[in-house]
Amino acid sequence: MNRVYGLSRAEIARAVEAVLQADTLSVQNEQEVFVASVALKQGKGSFSDASFSQALIAALSTWAGCEKTLTFDRKAAQLAEFELPSGKERKPVGKRTSF
Repeated sequence: MNRVYGLSRAEIARAVEAVLQADTLSVQNEQEVFVASVALKQGKGSFSDASFSQALIAALSTWAGCEKTLTFDRKAAQLAEFELPSGKERKPVGKRTSF
């Protein structure tokens, strides 16, 4: 949204929160969408330079019980919730990772 519409992170977060407050809409994983909008608006911690989509993917992965989300996006990989795939190390059995 920021590239196409030129909106700031705070403006995107307000738009998402307006959608969440609409009585006529039902949003899947509403809590995780809200968490992502708050992280985006506050821009704190690992989300200081994140996009809404990255914040939402991180929130949904956490909700699903994943320790990390594998990504080919080097910018997203800078966030604590993401990592780049590596052929050299294997994930321990029993730990969930989203792709």
